[in-house]
Amino acid sequence: MHNFVMPESIAKDTVGGTTISTVKLNSAGWGYETCMFYANGDSNVVAVNATAKEALTTHLHIVLHEQQHLDVANKQQT
Repeated sequence: MHNFVMPESIAKDTVGGTTISTVKLNSAGWGYETCMFYANGDSNVVAVNATAKEALTTHLHIVLHEQQHLDVANKQQT
């Protein structure tokens, strides 16, 4: 592809050992993609959105969800 444009980060957060990253795909595809990167090296695309607003809302929802999991796990350890 001659005029390839790399995906552009619009949000990135880390909760525990998991990084949640949302990018505008640009030439790599359509819309915005949210992917989770795990401490063990695995990754998983968890959402694709049409607009930046939708993508940022989804990103925040996933971050809060992961934080809730971490909070529960921490409470169970005490």
